[in-house]
Amino acid sequence: MFDSLLILFLPFLLSFVTSFLLSNVFLNNANNLKLEGTFSSRMKRKRISQGAGSIILFCGGSLSLCFIVALGFVPHPIFVKILLLGVVLLAVGYRANISNLNNNKFFLLTLSFAILLVGLLLPHFLKIIGITGFTLGLIFTLGCVYLVRALNLLERTAIMFTISVCLFGSILGVYTEDVVLSAGNFSVLGSLLAFAYFNFSESRNIKLGVAGELLVGLSIASQGLYLFGKQTSDYSSFLPFAFLIFLYPVCDALQYFGSIAINKIFGKNIKVCQIHEHF
Repeated sequence: MFDSLLILFLPFLLSFVTSFLLSNVFLNNANNLKLEGTFSSRMKRKRISQGAGSIILFCGGSLSLCFIVALGFVPHPIFVKILLLGVVLLAVGYRANISNLNNNKFFLLTLSFAILLVGLLLPHFLKIIGITGFTLGLIFTLGCVYLVRALNLLERTAIMFTISVCLFGSILGVYTEDVVLSAGNFSVLGSLLAFAYFNFSESRNIKLGVAGELLVGLSIASQGLYLFGKQTSDYSSFLPFAFLIFLYPVCDALQYFGSIAINKIFGKNIKVCQIHEHF
């Protein structure tokens, strides 16, 4: 167990360092453009700020996953498919300016990537493949993306929720000796923690962005599709632990949306303040 944890710590450290250094690169470029003050520099800075979150998370996690593949933890076909899908997502997000899409166009974009993800991963993860399985996988994937999108309205809560998912998956993978689950989550977890440092900062803030929402939502869906295929494992004993892991982001979201609902229904003027703003 100790040897496996030591090996898994290497991709975690690699993704953390890569994301941390890349975040500083984006911040330095954005600050230099801001000092120039021209219209072109402001437009470039806007594009950098909109796409930085997704690029940082993807590069940090992908480099770490490459290291995991080199060690033989993750099967090559699954990794290549996820990597190519992530590259397409980043290219579309950077070129199409998806932050300005209306709800209908965003749904069509999300649906397209959800179909690609489920179509690519379903044969590997689920034993029963058919219209029912594909439909359930598609609904689950769309739900993950829109959950992250809703939580991102609270800014930092979306990242904390994703960190909770990866932390739970890492511990679950180590406990059940599932190398694919633990290795994949350790690599993504390092990138998320490094990104969270800047996402929580007020002076050096990097936002997740719409492409980041899609990337994070699809990654959570990938983990869920993998767990759906583990029919022989009993994870019921982990439900109390999962409740503790997700307690913070769930309470943060409930406090925010609950305050808004009370203000609208009862005409109150409760201050909408998230839990993390007290830290």
